[in-house]
Amino acid sequence: AGTSFCTLGSSTELALSPLTAAAAGIIIESLRLEPTRTVLEFNASVEGVLRPDDILTIDLDSVFVNGRPASDKDTTQPADWYHAYRFSGEYEFHDSAPGAGVHVVGHRLRQVFADDGSPRPREMAIPLTWGPSPPQISFRDGRGMWTVRSEARTGSQLQGTAAQDGLKICWGDRGAGAATTTYRTEAD
Repeated sequence: AGTSFCTLGSSTELALSPLTAAAAGIIIESLRLEPTRTVLEFNASVEGVLRPDDILTIDLDSVFVNGRPASDKDTTQPADWYHAYRFSGEYEFHDSAPGAGVHVVGHRLRQVFADDGSPRPREMAIPLTWGPSPPQISFRDGRGMWTVRSEARTGSQLQGTAAQDGLKICWGDRGAGAATTTYRTEAD
């Protein structure tokens, strides 16, 4: 399982971590439903933390739909699960046992501007609309937790041991239980 742009010369596994609300110290306090988008309102400026085009998921454990915890399937109605998964950007696999895994889609962030054209530093928008009867979405303890899925960070440094023309570094992932790495693209 590979692609033509990357061939395995040597492989190093790096510890990666995504940017999260907990790591950034910035949470979603509330949201505003608009006809063409949903605006996320944060407790602090997200300038220099979140960028337009970042892919964001909202942690399902922090979401309430119509007053019920989205992650509690004993009390939450099926229609509310649907709204919760749509809002979170993570969908449960329907061909496996409950809790066996999620399919991460996420939401592409967009900058929000004030009427005078200036950026609103505590707001970002996601392309999610709700129709004429939107659910009531809130957050556990007023703290909407999130994860950036389009980027990961590492404290590791990669360095060649000898000069070599055309040296490429590729990144990939090995899914749970997979024996080989699927290469995705060259690293920037």
